[in-house]
Amino acid sequence: RSPLSSSSAASDVYKRQTYNNIATIYGRDLKKPKQALEYSMMALNSLKGEDLKDSIALAVIYHNIAANNRDIGEYKTSIEWHKKSLKTTENLNIQGYIRAVQLGGYGETLVKVEDNANALNYLNQAIAMLKMSAPTNQYLARFEKLVNKLSSIDSSP
Repeated sequence: RSPLSSSSAASDVYKRQTYNNIATIYGRDLKKPKQALEYSMMALNSLKGEDLKDSIALAVIYHNIAANNRDIGEYKTSIEWHKKSLKTTENLNIQGYIRAVQLGGYGETLVKVEDNANALNYLNQAIAMLKMSAPTNQYLARFEKLVNKLSSIDSSP
């Protein structure tokens, strides 16, 4: 019997993690955001009980849904999911790596809708947090590159 068909609490966690991992592979590694979004939604739908309240798992899934929507060009929807993700970590008083990735991801989405001033604000918050919590992280260079690009746009005559 497959662990994904079981109904125990442990299997619910396993299911959520599996769906989320598959979503990550589709989105980040294979660059297939539509398929990633499907698995992110399955991860969200697998949450039950306490997990539906503010939890790190919920915040991560919300963030992944936001990123997948951004990657398919659904920016308004992406912004809504980013706000849910950020609100969840705010309610949990989460700082550090997870919060930084959320802030930076939101900044990346704001760039897509040409809200550069707010994008810079979120990206700079993310960079500061990553420098303190994960200075050798892949996101740090990515966010710094985007900030430099935005700064050069803003300083153009």
